[in-house]
Amino acid sequence: MDTRPIGVFDSGVGGLTVVKQIMKVMPHENIVYFGDTARVPYGTKSKEAVTKYSKQNVRFLLSKEVKAIIVACNTASSNSLDALRETFDVPIFGVVVPGVEEALRSTKNKKIGVIGTPGTVRSGAYERMICEQDSEMLSPTTNKASMDAQEMLNDLAAWMEESGIEFKDPHLTLEAIARTSPVFGGNQNEKTVTYAVNMQLKYFYKK
Repeated sequence: MDTRPIGVFDSGVGGLTVVKQIMKVMPHENIVYFGDTARVPYGTKSKEAVTKYSKQNVRFLLSKEVKAIIVACNTASSNSLDALRETFDVPIFGVVVPGVEEALRSTKNKKIGVIGTPGTVRSGAYERMICEQDSEMLSPTTNKASMDAQEMLNDLAAWMEESGIEFKDPHLTLEAIARTSPVFGGNQNEKTVTYAVNMQLKYFYKK
């Protein structure tokens, strides 16, 4: 039995959801997790930069003698997976294919929505994989990476109200978060969304 650990990396802490699932399915495996919080977010960076960071992350995990690597970052999986597999002699898995397979199993109307960073959306990875696995799928692409920030805030507020979700802190508002969040690049003057909405759950509670 190979007792070496499995390596997992993400641009931050979101990949811990992947780690949680690995631990559930393979409870006897050891895991080394690397979250690149020093360079987060990856989603607004170029494909070249993401690939460079991803290669550095893999080298770090290999220094821990991992037997396989899971790229838990959608942006890195979408843009850099092929380059990683060509560079390193270790099994490397991404998250695009599993996500697409589960979406195709779950959809009832042949319509699949993808929420992703600008880098993930620009790559077209999900669109290509969906069409490869189901040629009947229609996949018009709507890139809202540059939609008006206030429009997105309004849409998010409407969704929260419809879903019965409120802020734990009554003084906290979407606008307040937007001013300091990488979701909006911390710049409300440009009124441009530069990163996918990824509000932390600690901000919310459901009625």
